[in-house]
Formats: sequence, C-alpha cells, structure tokens
Amino acid sequence: MTLPPGQRVLPGPMPRYGLPKYVQQVPQPPEAVRLSVHGHVTFPLIVLPADLQALPRQELTRDFHCVTTWTVPGVQWAGWAFRDVWEALLAPVARPGVTHVQFRALDGYRVSVPLEELLRGGVLLADTLNGQPLGVRHGAPLRLVAPQLYGAKNIKHLTALELLTGPPHASLAGRLLIHPRGQVDLEERSSLPPQRFWRWLYAAQLPAFLRHTARLDRTGGG
Repeated sequence: MTLPPGQRVLPGPMPRYGLPKYVQQVPQPPEAVRLSVHGHVTFPLIVLPADLQALPRQELTRDFHCVTTWTVPGVQWAGWAFRDVWEALLAPVARPGVTHVQFRALDGYRVSVPLEELLRGGVLLADTLNGQPLGVRHGAPLRLVAPQLYGAKNIKHLTALELLTGPPHASLAGRLLIHPRGQVDLEERSSLPPQRFWRWLYAAQLPAFLRHTARLDRTGGG
C-alpha cells in the first residue's frame, strides 16, 4: 500500500486516541441517536433515528490516518453519506452562506470542518465499524468519518451540529494542535508551518501516545 506523507502502518486494532481529558471521560452514549442542528439556520432541528433510516445506507472501506503519524489500513465503516444527510435534512433549514460545520460530541470535544470537505464522496455519519455496531470506544452512537482528513476531524459521539458562515475563532493552542481543514495528503497537521516539524514532533511522541492508550485499555478507561 502507498501511505500518505509521514504515515506508518500501525499493526493490530485501531487505538482510541484523543486529548487525555476526552479519552479518560468517555461517556455512556444514549441508545438512540439525537443530533441537534443549530447556528445559521431558519429554525433549530433535531435529527432522529427515523430521519436517518429513511436515507440509503452506504458502506465504506478506507485507511484511517491519525495526525500522530499512524495509519490503520482497510477500516470498514457503514452509515449514511453526509452529502445525503445534508441534502435531505440540513440544507432545507440552512440559511444561505454556510461554509463550515462545527460538530460537538457527548464528551465535550468540538471540531469544525469546511462544508466542501463534508460533501465529498466517502464522508459518512457512521454507526458501525468492521461490521459491528459502534461501541463506546470508537464513537457510539454516531461518528463522523471523513477519510481524506486526519482522525482529529473524525469526531466521535456526535450530538450536535452548528452551521457556520466561516471558520470559528481558534485560540493559539487550538491553531497549533489542529489545522482548519486537516487534509492528510497535504500533511495539514497544524495551522502553523512548517508541516514537517509537526510530523517530526508527533512521530517522536507516538510511542508515549501508544503506551498511554495501552494503559487506558488495561484500566478500562478507553
């Protein structure tokens, strides 16, 4: 397989990774999906399971790339194409000028993604992983899967979407840690160049990241 710049194959199952406070405080998600939609809309909306189930399901097998330089090949996802969700459920309530969507998770994590990236083929709201329903570890009850973007943009435990007319304000720390778009092929790991520095920094810290994840697995925290 041909890997994107700076990535290496990680053997074994895909680890759960995130900033420590999110990894250690994984919530027990509600059984039913409920997505609140607000922001630049004509009126707020709640997307319920029946709304998603009325749309065609899609299966996808793609490599999963983490910003910390590891890749797990051939991950199988299934769910609903974000493009279908947008056209059927979100576009009818969106005001003109929406350019970004900010996603919020049950564990408090937030991330924004340009709308043009979300409307590309292969972007899902997924509820299964490798043929099994998503568990708490990997994002139940619903997560975003955007294979062209680093895993930091593939937010787990979805609970809300905010439609925006531009990228949200980011602190200096936020701009250091995550690129506004996060394309894997362009090594968009941080808002601040040079990107090769961030590749080196994350690669140097990867063993510590994986040891931390292993500890969480042993203690039931991940």
